[in-house]
Amino acid sequence: LMAINSFLRPTSPEQLTSLLDGAPSLQRRILSACFFAYVEYVFHSSAFIIFTTFYPALAIFMTVINDLSYRHNHMSSDDLRTAINKFRVYRQMQIQIMMLNRIYNYSIFPFCKILGICMVVYCTYAAIKMSGIESFALGFLGIFLVMMLLSTFSFLAEFHFRSTRVLKEWDQQTHWDGNDYVYIRACLRTFRPLVANMRGYYYVDREMVLTLASILVVNTTNFLLMDN
Repeated sequence: LMAINSFLRPTSPEQLTSLLDGAPSLQRRILSACFFAYVEYVFHSSAFIIFTTFYPALAIFMTVINDLSYRHNHMSSDDLRTAINKFRVYRQMQIQIMMLNRIYNYSIFPFCKILGICMVVYCTYAAIKMSGIESFALGFLGIFLVMMLLSTFSFLAEFHFRSTRVLKEWDQQTHWDGNDYVYIRACLRTFRPLVANMRGYYYVDREMVLTLASILVVNTTNFLLMDN
């Protein structure tokens, strides 16, 4: 819709071609439509990658953490649910989360968070103040970004919540194997909750997700009131 609109309405104020002098030629319309088509392609391809790779990977992590807990019906065999094997799985998950933090959470996630907040504020403002197809398209984009931000950080917050619950269950358990008791207690002292760090300053938990939601509401409201 945005690409078609940029071709049919090149003089509209939100179009790049409106900044150029003279009547919009056919070449300018085609270039403007190609630009918006590329933007839409990047947006949809990024969303497709997120929904088909990132979220399923997080769901697998959540399933493994649930399998380590005694509160959920486990899917693994009893041989794999011994204390030693559980600790090995948890140690491997710690390494994987550490690599996840080094790759994503020191640059990509903080940038996406800031950019996402700015985009939500802008899209909400545009959906209310503008009219026509731009208002509809940007409003839809704003709703999608809100859902993506909150769902992504909610998934990351579950790392801390569920791993903390698992560690508390292990620490309160009293019927460990007698031969491995010393090793088990030593492992429990070294285990830490699985957390998604944000540039080393803070980590994502459920309270942080609520804070993010309040930031979206407060900044959008302030921006709308400031314009009035």
